[in-house]
Amino acid sequence: MTNPSKVLVVFNTVCLYGMERSVIETFELLRPDVQPLFLLNRANLRHRTPLLEELKRSRLPFRFFHDMHDWPRFGMPRSFRQAFGMLAALIEGNLDVWRAAGDADVLYLPIVTSAYISVFAALWFRFRGRRVIYFFHDLPSAY
Repeated sequence: MTNPSKVLVVFNTVCLYGMERSVIETFELLRPDVQPLFLLNRANLRHRTPLLEELKRSRLPFRFFHDMHDWPRFGMPRSFRQAFGMLAALIEGNLDVWRAAGDADVLYLPIVTSAYISVFAALWFRFRGRRVIYFFHDLPSAY
């Protein structure tokens, strides 16, 4: 029997829609061959979101970012303060992903904002020959 692959899933969301549910269900089905660890915004804990409840129900392991306050939405900043807040959130998120990646074999980024806050870890994974899976479920369609 081989050791299960350890996958860090960077879930930078507080919503539970079809994409989030399908990612959770996929990792439920992949057990015991794959050991996922979901990295979530702390807002999920503060607001007791359905996403957090679904992860608890499925008994999938999760951890939280160190975001003690809600991070600003990533986009075009409207002020220097907002730009600074986004930059601080990017740095804080990247450090959290880097720490959580630890001995993971795969980095899974299902949301575009997951890629923003995982740049350092993704580069480190690629440098070490580990896999990074970008599968952006939330891209707007061109139609």
